[in-house]
Amino acid sequence: MSSSSPTIVTATSPAAAGCGQFPVSIAAGDVNADGSDDILVMDPSCGNWVGLGKPSGALDGFAWSDVAPELSARYFLRVVELEDQRPMIVSATESNLAGGFRFGNGLWKSWAHQLGARTSPWLSLMDIFAVRNNLPGGVEVLFQTEGFLTPVQVQMAGVEVRVEQGADIAEEPIGGAIRAHSGFDHLVGFVEESCDIVAMGIGFYPKAAGNLPRRVAVLRRTGDRFIAEELPFDCDTITFGVAVQSPDVFVGALARCGSSVTAQLARLRECGRRTEIVARQDVEFAWQRPPAPPGYSEPTLPATDGIAMYVEALEANAIRLATYDGFTLRTIIMQEGTSRWSAREERFQLHTNREDVAW
Repeated sequence: MSSSSPTIVTATSPAAAGCGQFPVSIAAGDVNADGSDDILVMDPSCGNWVGLGKPSGALDGFAWSDVAPELSARYFLRVVELEDQRPMIVSATESNLAGGFRFGNGLWKSWAHQLGARTSPWLSLMDIFAVRNNLPGGVEVLFQTEGFLTPVQVQMAGVEVRVEQGADIAEEPIGGAIRAHSGFDHLVGFVEESCDIVAMGIGFYPKAAGNLPRRVAVLRRTGDRFIAEELPFDCDTITFGVAVQSPDVFVGALARCGSSVTAQLARLRECGRRTEIVARQDVEFAWQRPPAPPGYSEPTLPATDGIAMYVEALEANAIRLATYDGFTLRTIIMQEGTSRWSAREERFQLHTNREDVAW
């Protein structure tokens, strides 16, 4: 919980000089199983690449094909760490899942699965799939369609990869709702022993339904259907994240209440059947907008709902929330005291301008 300024680590693409970089997705994880975190960048302009982490914290840029099976650049990307440090890469378009498994001998095996035509505007979402590490030697990917979750099991079988798609799981509207959600933004997988929660996300309805607030919901499996139970956060959710501090699960969120933004922390007990908001703090959230490409009608690009937040459990019953807009790192540390929770906000300006992306 140090207040010291964070260190900036630069990762450089191995693309030839002069190439106009255009990254569309990024993910972090230990893809070469050496104990250091790596970054994966998908760039349809200059080629995908990987920044391999060193124990010192530095990153070395390599072409994607030098590290992992080549994949086409996709907007949705995730690195999943399995048992025995065997990572898996998952990427997605609106109708296709693809990725690679790294076996214990260091070799990779590619896999792909076509889900069929999809009609919803998934590019407006932060995530269109969630990954659950609940299979021996593999994962279950929950891919969302309008009103449904489609489970896809991906497992290593010897030297092969087996991909099996299950039946769609429909949402059962509850709480007076007359129809299912169109989808769930910021979808994240959730695995807890003896718990029927399969994912969390920010539920939304089509624009025709009116100006409805965005609410964080836990998606609970009930037989061949699921229900979305909203958490008691105030106002309109911007982003959220999940951290486990056993036996509790903490969900941190940023919510816009009129002209102000509030950081909130919920504690889930008994698989979310007991939920309480333990901390709430108004925060500064002047999200800086990056410069727009030449010819754009506005000088900067608008902020969207696709804002990511990292939530982690610290020692001494403390939870840290962090966001980064490419210029300023914002952290909120919420800590449990003898009678109440306290909150401390910190801001670190890492960049004053950005010229590292060529439009």
